Amino acid sequence: MLIHMKKVLATDLDGTLFYPRRRFRLIAKRNVNFLRRYIDDGGRVALITGRSQDFIKKVEKKIARPIDSMSCNGANMMVDAKMVRQKYMSGKDVQGVIDYMDEKYHPLAYIIMTDNFPSIVAAKRRNIILKLMYRIWYFFQFSYAEKYTFSDRNKADGLFNNQLKTNKISKLLIFMGLRKKYIELNKEVNKELRAKFSHLEFSWSNQVIEITPSGAEKSKAISEYLNYLNIPSDECFVAGDSGNDITMFEKFKHNVCMAHASNTVKKYATHIVKHYYDLARFIYEEDKEY
Repeated sequence: MLIHMKKVLATDLDGTLFYPRRRFRLIAKRNVNFLRRYIDDGGRVALITGRSQDFIKKVEKKIARPIDSMSCNGANMMVDAKMVRQKYMSGKDVQGVIDYMDEKYHPLAYIIMTDNFPSIVAAKRRNIILKLMYRIWYFFQFSYAEKYTFSDRNKADGLFNNQLKTNKISKLLIFMGLRKKYIELNKEVNKELRAKFSHLEFSWSNQVIEITPSGAEKSKAISEYLNYLNIPSDECFVAGDSGNDITMFEKFKHNVCMAHASNTVKKYATHIVKHYYDLARFIYEEDKEY
């Protein structure tokens, strides 16, 4: 008999719901079954992810149940299949960050996410090797690949610069490089950018630094989502695995981090699980058979 369960599960995707990776299935079967059971029992699932709203449609199709979402780290909020809130950065804000990074660190590429384009990849120079590397990387992402478009930053009327002019940028990603040293560098640069551009939100995840509009940060987005539904924070369980999930662990006492996460992330979590479907132990009362 079900005694009690948390009303909301706010979950990250990559490294969390998508762990272990399934190249063609997208989500492991036991993870899908766990979410379906939870939703059928009356729970609400909210995807909180750095990915685009376009990609979330693919996830919802796999789960085959109604889900809510906060894409681009919370810049876009969908509730009951309705877009209830969107936040944007201006082109001036984005260009300011880019100019600072170009002068000091010379990143390999920038990626912006907008309403019309899930991912626009642009380098300062025409980089044939970068394009080739990205295409190879994209191919091996299989079902996890986001749609992308290349653009030349040197062209004033190119797609990248034209999208900046719309002043509707949901997210900016800074790609420093693939080598392991960039993971540590990203953590330090993230702190630096946060101090210099305090009107924006910053987080890091492996090889990229993520920048979103003010308020478009995972813990803030989940709080806004719960307020919208009039659900107390004590009824929410959060799950994640990377640097951009730390604020969720700090904000919500009911939280789980995946065991494969770095120690830098795990130290903020209340619970650690090896398998995603193990969340059932915490979301449901322990004396309920699952």
